[in-house]
Amino acid sequence: YNTLTKCRINKKGGGVAMMVRRDLEFSILPDILNEEIIGIDLLLGRERFTIYSLYNPPNKILDKNMLLEISRSINIIICGDLNAKTAHNTLNRNGTILNSFLDESDCISANTHNHNTFWCKRNNLFGELDYI
Repeated sequence: YNTLTKCRINKKGGGVAMMVRRDLEFSILPDILNEEIIGIDLLLGRERFTIYSLYNPPNKILDKNMLLEISRSINIIICGDLNAKTAHNTLNRNGTILNSFLDESDCISANTHNHNTFWCKRNNLFGELDYI
């Protein structure tokens, strides 16, 4: 695998990463300033896909305009931890922003809210990472 990383600037730990199989043709997208995000264009057969890995800290308001900007590609996958709770009984501010983004774009959420995609061994917490 090729490992792509973008470390946090002026902060301890964290950042975003992506792994791409070595036999796949891809190019790294230009850097988006002040965001914990990394993106690639990936060629699979005759189809080109744009894939982003994004981290939005829990205390940061999700940037809907940035999501709208990066979602202009035809075949796009946005994944990561957006700290956006979108289930009706746990909706938070970032969840409201994410739902608004989904309403304004051609994107859909692949989360089903009925299974965990994340486990934190340190405190034995389960959760669901966001992916669009």
